[in-house]
Amino acid sequence: MSRSRYVWVFRRNRKQWEAAVERGEKSTEFWYGFKSLPQELAGTYVEDEMQRWSRWLGFIDGWVAKRLGMGFALGAVFDHWQALRNAEVIVTTQDSGGLPVAWLKALGLLSAKIVYISQGLTDRIEQLDGREPWLRKQLKRAVAAVDILLVWGEGAITPLKKWLGSEAPQMDHVPFGVNTDFWHVASESHLRKGNILSVGSDPWRDYRTLFKAVPDQSLDILTKLPLNESDHSSIHRVEAETDTDLRALYQKCSMVVVPVADVAQPSGQSTVLQSLACGAPVVMTRTRGFWAEGILEDGVHCLMVPPEDPDALKRAVDRLQEDKELAERLGAAGRKVVEEKLSEKVMAAAIGQWMRQVGEA
Repeated sequence: MSRSRYVWVFRRNRKQWEAAVERGEKSTEFWYGFKSLPQELAGTYVEDEMQRWSRWLGFIDGWVAKRLGMGFALGAVFDHWQALRNAEVIVTTQDSGGLPVAWLKALGLLSAKIVYISQGLTDRIEQLDGREPWLRKQLKRAVAAVDILLVWGEGAITPLKKWLGSEAPQMDHVPFGVNTDFWHVASESHLRKGNILSVGSDPWRDYRTLFKAVPDQSLDILTKLPLNESDHSSIHRVEAETDTDLRALYQKCSMVVVPVADVAQPSGQSTVLQSLACGAPVVMTRTRGFWAEGILEDGVHCLMVPPEDPDALKRAVDRLQEDKELAERLGAAGRKVVEEKLSEKVMAAAIGQWMRQVGEA
């Protein structure tokens, strides 16, 4: 089998997503630039389709997931072994797929160069709190074997360097970006009369602080996380079967509030960018993993508040409710900055540049 120049590794569902994108029901940013790159860089992709090896080695995935809160898709790597062995450059887009690829390279079983995109790995490592020394050693060994480690925000680099120490590979942060053709402002956007909207299901979402901040206001919440609805008097769980449904929620709400814990992972990033692209005024938590330093500015593109500070969050929400001109101005400026600096095309160009550099080294 001839060598493939570039092979991307995705976790799951991309083939189903292809059909949804064609129907206009799904956006494309969670292809992480693959859809926007020229063909010579996009190459081909593989994903975890739960084939033979994934079923046989699923216990490893589950063992790691129980300890880290994320998987280790070793079986999926073996399901696509020939494609990965014949790749010159492998681009991994999530830690659950990237770690087994990098680990096998560290063991000398794969020779391809690796462009590894990480999303909050050190937060998972911190959860181990010194436990599982063998697992921590193998994870560090794996990450040290990659050729470039990319993260979505500058704030994630410091904890990675601290964890990896002298074994750290080359690192850089690239801007995550959304599809600004899909996420857009509605023609009737001036009629924003919906409730406050909050969206997100990652474990770092801090809905408790939101409930404390605005205990008497109607909240539309879209999440898979369990909520203690006794903490708030007026929670409305909303649903979005497709990205088209989610876009409609962004377009109609009065504002989007994205409360997150103080983690290195860029939690809330996609929600913020999708909301801004739809022209919604946004209140977001500024965490140690802030991912848009020098791009998003407090009071210019959105309002930012400290982590776990319900009083500051309440002041920000009240400010937008009382100052409609500010809300409209933030919505317009937010849309503009996403188009110019935080779009899917910008993300693809940044990743593509690293792919070329690694491939030519």
